[in-house]
Amino acid sequence: MLAFLSIGIGRGHPFYADGSVAALRSQNPDLEVVYADVFGLSEGIALRGWQGVRGAYLAAGRQPAKSGLYGRARAFAAGRAGTLLARGLGAGLRALAREAEVCVVDHPLLLQAIGPHPKLWFQHGEMGVPPEAVPHGDYCALVPTAEAARVFECGGVAGERLAVTGLCVEAALVADAANWAALRRARYARGEGLCVAAFSSGAEPRHHVEALVGAVESAARAGHRVLAFCARGGLFEAALGAAHSPGVDRVAVAGRDELDRRTAQHFPDFDAILSPAHERSNWALGLGLPLFVVGPDIGPFPPCNRAILVAAGVARPLLDPAAFGAEVSRLRDDGTLFAMSRSGGGRAIDGFRVSAERLLQALGE
Repeated sequence: MLAFLSIGIGRGHPFYADGSVAALRSQNPDLEVVYADVFGLSEGIALRGWQGVRGAYLAAGRQPAKSGLYGRARAFAAGRAGTLLARGLGAGLRALAREAEVCVVDHPLLLQAIGPHPKLWFQHGEMGVPPEAVPHGDYCALVPTAEAARVFECGGVAGERLAVTGLCVEAALVADAANWAALRRARYARGEGLCVAAFSSGAEPRHHVEALVGAVESAARAGHRVLAFCARGGLFEAALGAAHSPGVDRVAVAGRDELDRRTAQHFPDFDAILSPAHERSNWALGLGLPLFVVGPDIGPFPPCNRAILVAAGVARPLLDPAAFGAEVSRLRDDGTLFAMSRSGGGRAIDGFRVSAERLLQALGE
């Protein structure tokens, strides 16, 4: 049996677990794969502890002034006190892990919570790797790029314990990626109104929501269509409802499954993304979809991703939300959007499939 244990907080970490589990079940339908998160496996004091972790994540993610909490929390988690805390919260996780021949986790805290396991894997799907995000311990890791692998090696993880998978892009977006990119570039060349897909992070920080709404309204005024993906009942949806801008279609979703399904439904129409740097960055680099980065960066991952994307030529910062619509039109007309799109793509984007293959190999060893 192969077990996937998820932190179950936010979109980022669970998103990568979702994709790898789906690929495993697709490649080997008869394989017993158990997929659970800390909230489903914990009870009593441990459950309340994980709920506290989730509360701290939301607090740090909503206010830039508190983003330094993340770095301090990483340092705490890496020390003896953090290990003891994780062990105290992990009884339910260890019970499942003991039954699994291969155990995969999507967050460093879970490595410490589970402790020694003969085949323990950590999935790191982000392109950016802040040094403090490299966990200590005895494990193997799935990483998307050779650059990410080098950071893990500098953090003390032996190279033979690292599997480079390629970028982790949703399976529903991989097969027709090249065709959709060609159609996107043809729309740029025709000079027509474009479709901008806007996303907030799961924590929906006020600064991001305000910038997103301002940019969305600006794009609509400039004659572009906006698809605003927002959590049903969340802050972004409420702010969009108050704006009442024609040309803006709200796509309200509840949970990751519905978000992924609705995204795949609309993805062929996407011409650009408006999002924080830690959301959908794989689309920009892997699928050639220009990204306008909403700031400020919160936490250590967005600056790393931003630097990678800007250096590759597939992303630009959102500097003035009120002027965003005019900027999109200008960049379309002067060929910059076309160039940004061409700067992306041409990279391995089947990271979920490769992750599944590597875990199946580990299962058979």
